[in-house]
Amino acid sequence: MRQTVRVIELGGGRLSCEQIVEIARQREPVRLADDVAPRLTANHQAVMRLAETGPVYGRSTGVGALITARVMDTDQPRAAASAGDAGISKAEAAPEHGDGLLRSHATTAGPPLPGEQVRAMTAVRIQQISVGRSGLGPRAVVALVDLLNTDRMPTIGRYSSIGTGDIAPLARLALALPDDALDPGDGLALMSSNALTIGRAALAVVDLDRLLAAATVVTALTFLARDGAGGALHPQAAGPFPGPQRIARVLRSLEAGSRRAARLQDQYGLRAAPQTLGIAVDGAAGLRQVVTALANAGLENPLVLGGPPASAVHHGGFHAVHLTAALDDAALGLARAAVGSINRLSLLTEPLPMATPDVRVTTDAAVAAGYDVVVADEPVAGVSRPFLAGGPSTASGIMVLEYTAAAALGTVRAAAAPAAAQSAGLSRGIEQDATYAPLAADQLADAIAAARVVVAVELVAATRAIRLRGLTPPAALEPAWSVCARLPATMVDRDLTVDVELAQALLDDIAPFGADSGTMGTNLAQENLVRTNRTETTFVGSSPDPKDGIP
Repeated sequence: MRQTVRVIELGGGRLSCEQIVEIARQREPVRLADDVAPRLTANHQAVMRLAETGPVYGRSTGVGALITARVMDTDQPRAAASAGDAGISKAEAAPEHGDGLLRSHATTAGPPLPGEQVRAMTAVRIQQISVGRSGLGPRAVVALVDLLNTDRMPTIGRYSSIGTGDIAPLARLALALPDDALDPGDGLALMSSNALTIGRAALAVVDLDRLLAAATVVTALTFLARDGAGGALHPQAAGPFPGPQRIARVLRSLEAGSRRAARLQDQYGLRAAPQTLGIAVDGAAGLRQVVTALANAGLENPLVLGGPPASAVHHGGFHAVHLTAALDDAALGLARAAVGSINRLSLLTEPLPMATPDVRVTTDAAVAAGYDVVVADEPVAGVSRPFLAGGPSTASGIMVLEYTAAAALGTVRAAAAPAAAQSAGLSRGIEQDATYAPLAADQLADAIAAARVVVAVELVAATRAIRLRGLTPPAALEPAWSVCARLPATMVDRDLTVDVELAQALLDDIAPFGADSGTMGTNLAQENLVRTNRTETTFVGSSPDPKDGIP
C-alpha cells in the first residue's frame, strides 16, 4: 500500500496563515528546508564567540532588570558530576543562565490553551528560528520539529504573556525538549519571541476570513428575502476601499439585488452591507499581512548577525504593538459587520411594506407553511408576517432569536475594546510598555465565536423568509441555497436552539460560495489551498514515521 503524505517545509519560504492552520488543526507533518542547518550552525558559532569576548544579553548577562549581572561574575552551581554526592539533581546543578533561566520563566496559570494553539506556536517558532538570527544551533530546531511531528506539546495556561514576548509559554516548550537540544545560554534565544500570539492570530485570520465569506452569502439570501435594491451593490457606489469593493462584487456575482426592488433604497442593513462587511474584510486583510510578516521574521533579542564582522544587536524590534493594533482593528471591523447583520435581522422580522405583485402563494403552499386562511393565487400580505411567524396569529415565530443575536452582539462589542490602550511596566521599569497582544488575540477569538452566532441567526431568518414567500433563488445562489436547505423547514413555534446550532455548522459549508479569488482577505475559493511551501513525500506503508523528512 502506498500513501502520499504532504509535508510542509519550514525555513525555505514564507509560512502562510493557512499552513499554520493545517499544522495546528490537521496536524500535518513538517520538515526543515535543506539549507537551514548550515545557516544555524554558522549563526550559533558566531554568537558563542561573541559571548566569550563581550556582553550578549541572556548569554553572558542576566535578563530583565538583572541585565547588569554578568554570568562570569556569579557563583555557578556545583558541576553535575558531583551533584549526586551532594544530593543535588543534574537539573538543579545546571548553569544559572541555562536550564535555570527556563525553569524560572516557565510559569503560566489559568485554563490550559487548546492543543492547536500550542502547535501553531511551535510551527511559528521553528519558522522564525530557521531565519538564522537567534543564535540557536540546528539541534534545537530539529528537536522542535520532532516535538511538533510527534505532538508532544506542553501544557500552557492561558495567563502567561502581556505582549513583551511569549516568554513563559516558550520556556515550557523548551523544557519539553531533550536535555541535549540546547547548549548553555540557549534558553533566552528560544524564548525571545511572540510566537504563541502570532500563531493564535494566524488561526483567527483563517477563521475570520471564513466567517466573513459566509456572512456575504447570508447577506445575499437576505437581499433575496427582502427584494433588496441592487443600487447598493453598484461598482461605483462601493467606494475606494478594497473590502467594500470585494463585498459588492461577490454579492453581484451571487445575483443579490437582481429581483425587482421593493423600494427605491433600503435601510442600512442592506444599503450599507458592502461597507459594514467591507470594513471587516479590510481589517482581516491587514491582520493577515502583519501576522505573515511576523511569522517569517527572525526578530529575537539579541539579533545575531553573521557579518563579517559578527555582531549581536540589542533592540526592541520584537515589540508587538503592530500585532496588537492589527488584532484590535480586526475586532473593531467585525463588530461593525455584526451590527450590520443585526440590522438585516430586524428587516427580516418585519412584514414587507406591501405585497410584491409577482409573489403569489397557492392555497396548498400556504397551508403547508402553517397559515390558517389564504386566498389562492392572489398576493398574500400574511406571507410576510411579523417575526416570520407561521400558524395562528398569536405565533411568535423567530421573535426570541433577536434576543439571542443581541446577546451575542454584546460579546462582539465588548471584545472590540482596544487592547492597545492597556499597558504595564514590569521588571523594575525595564520593560515599561506592555502591548497586551495576547489579550487582543483573546478578544478577537471571543468576537469571532460570538459573531458566528449573530450570522447564524440571520441565516435561520433569511432561510425562513425565503421559504415563507415561496421564492426561487437565482441560479448563482442556488448551490449555496441547497446547503441552507438542510435547516428545518417547519414553521410552527418551537425551540430554535437546534436551528441556530445547525446554521453555525453550515456557515463553513457556504463560505466557499462567498469567496472572491484573487482579492484581499480570503483564500476560500480554493478550499484545497495552494501550498506554496509544501513538498510531497511518498511513504510505503499505512503509517509513516513522523520523524521522516527531518534532515
